[in-house]
Amino acid sequence: MLGSQTSMVKRLKEMGRRRQTIESVLSKVTMKDGCWSSSGSHTKDGYANIGWQGRTQPLARVLYEHFIGPIPVGLELDHKCNKGHLGCCNPYHCKPETKYDNMIRGNGFSARNKRKTHCNKGHLLTGSNLKYELNGARRCKECACARSREYRARRRAVSNG
Repeated sequence: MLGSQTSMVKRLKEMGRRRQTIESVLSKVTMKDGCWSSSGSHTKDGYANIGWQGRTQPLARVLYEHFIGPIPVGLELDHKCNKGHLGCCNPYHCKPETKYDNMIRGNGFSARNKRKTHCNKGHLLTGSNLKYELNGARRCKECACARSREYRARRRAVSNG
């Protein structure tokens, strides 16, 4: 009896669910300064999301696939307006990109470091002055040599007592 009760409750919940249509989704979207924002739910990072076809999905993705077309496998949407984290879901502000390209165009730690052309001391981070660590980090050879010289000098001072 318990099994049949749970299946009945499940069916009643499914019957009560209302399938969202694009029109109902767009009724919750406001357009301002070219960006579209939703009054619906958002992720902790600020991206608008929606219950669509039985699961929670990014709203920009749903609208992109409706208005523009499918997103190629292996790509994700990059918000060209840089306001996706502020809830922009305008599909015309989005472009399919690789995860790497999307990350590099952003403002995260990796993206900021990738755009650096000089180290903190002002040395150029190119060519023969550039050293790559095993983890992929870029280092200034001039600064690395200076650190090594300072370290060796401290060691000599300690050993000479």
